[in-house]
Amino acid sequence: MYVEPGYQKRGIGRRLIYRAAAELARRGCTSLLIWALQANPACDFYLRMGGKPVYSKTVEIGSEEYPETGFYWPDLQPLLLQEK
Repeated sequence: MYVEPGYQKRGIGRRLIYRAAAELARRGCTSLLIWALQANPACDFYLRMGGKPVYSKTVEIGSEEYPETGFYWPDLQPLLLQEK
């Protein structure tokens, strides 16, 4: 999921994370993991949102391999509280 650059810095990404966390909690999930290419500027956003970079792997896109980071929220509650 991406927010088009012209719409960034308006709180849309935050609301998407909060809503995703709320839906995951509604379905009984207690944690969240988001994978992002390491070159993606959104990695800084995930860090600011409280995601911890705890996993790494490479993903093949076309014939190229790219490093990815898995940002982990072990507990959805802080995200759920921020939404309100």
